[in-house]
Amino acid sequence: MMPAAESDDWFTFTTSRMSLWGLWLGNRDLVSGGGPQYSTDEAWGIDEHGRTYPLDDPNRSWWTPEKFASEIGQVRKLALRTSLVPGSLNKTWEEQKALIGENEQVPSARDMVDGMVQYYRETGKRIFDHVMARTSTPDIAVGYYYTHIMVNYWQNGRRESDVGVAACREV
Repeated sequence: MMPAAESDDWFTFTTSRMSLWGLWLGNRDLVSGGGPQYSTDEAWGIDEHGRTYPLDDPNRSWWTPEKFASEIGQVRKLALRTSLVPGSLNKTWEEQKALIGENEQVPSARDMVDGMVQYYRETGKRIFDHVMARTSTPDIAVGYYYTHIMVNYWQNGRRESDVGVAACREV
């Protein structure tokens, strides 16, 4: 039996043309504009210096000025695995990429957030809950922590106990 964070279920959706920034603006109730971790208040982010700030402040988000945040999406039909690729936790980035199936690819951070938002809006359930999934966007992992989807900078390819890899396929 596979762990809860790893299953073989897929969610099919049509991606939007919205950028990651646009997805955040339209879904602030779900997508964090904040930093790398949450305080117990959950409405506040903590930056790399330990300072707190409101999660809904786009000027404080590390990723909003990054190039990948403003890239427009390509409209297409994707199936997103609703959990990490089986066996991908606690593996290096190179080991994780080797686990991607023949007709699969690692989704971009934009496509991953788009799929997670649509999945939640359609089902009321969260995917990638309390785990981070590496994406094809260099050094970026995405997951659900507390009440928000978090876009996180993951500059290394080392083993992490709560970091796996996401997969999608074109439909």
